[in-house]
Amino acid sequence: MFQNVSFFVFLFITILPSFPAINMRLESAVTQYQSKLGLPVTGKLDSTTLSEVMSPRCGVGDNDDINHKLHITKHYTYFPGRPTVFNRAFARWGSVIPVNFTETQYYKHADIKIGFYNKDHGDGEPFDGVLGVLAHAFSPKSGHFHLDAAETWSVDFNSEKSTVGIDLESVATHETGHVLGLGHSSVKEAVMYPSLNLRSKKVDLRLDDVNGVQVLYGSNPNFSLTSFLQSETTSPSSKSFSLRRHRLNPIFSISLMV
Repeated sequence: MFQNVSFFVFLFITILPSFPAINMRLESAVTQYQSKLGLPVTGKLDSTTLSEVMSPRCGVGDNDDINHKLHITKHYTYFPGRPTVFNRAFARWGSVIPVNFTETQYYKHADIKIGFYNKDHGDGEPFDGVLGVLAHAFSPKSGHFHLDAAETWSVDFNSEKSTVGIDLESVATHETGHVLGLGHSSVKEAVMYPSLNLRSKKVDLRLDDVNGVQVLYGSNPNFSLTSFLQSETTSPSSKSFSLRRHRLNPIFSISLMV
């Protein structure tokens, strides 16, 4: 990723001024990127934009067609170690929508299959090694949830001292949003924002995350928007999604295979 960014910077700053037509197209692309991520829109590859480009990020494209829903009853199971970080990630989303995540012992019955993979792993979306793309997940039509095995995954920064440590629970929470059908958010504080700083934890859903997933599924009968807003410690999220009233769907479960 860093080699690609370096080449892009060289191209943008050194070569493109001699090619106005190409320069205009790339400036348009930079403008779109800045707008999508809620950055100051300058059309220039400034330090703020470059910092965001170089941040470790989710591998799901910002323009990918998502927004599908899960409709049928499903189950999940865990790989050795039974990491509770995935339990907590699923539970966060389940607390705001009428969805249950349940466990199965049978791989073929799992609708969401989670695993760690290196480089090219057969889905047409190869990983790039340390940092760069951290993970990618596919919407309910597929349900595959892949993490880059080359990363230094951490569940406790007190014991994991690596300077390039990535919080597994933060990425698990983000990718579960994609599995549920959400795209990326332009709200930097949101779980569904596409990048994550090194050695940082971002696991608490924000209003933008909640609004988006409830547009697809409706609200969990036990969810209180008032209580949620009182618990938020950051400024209100942007209006990437709007609150809508929905008939509550029956509570159903999602099958996962880890």
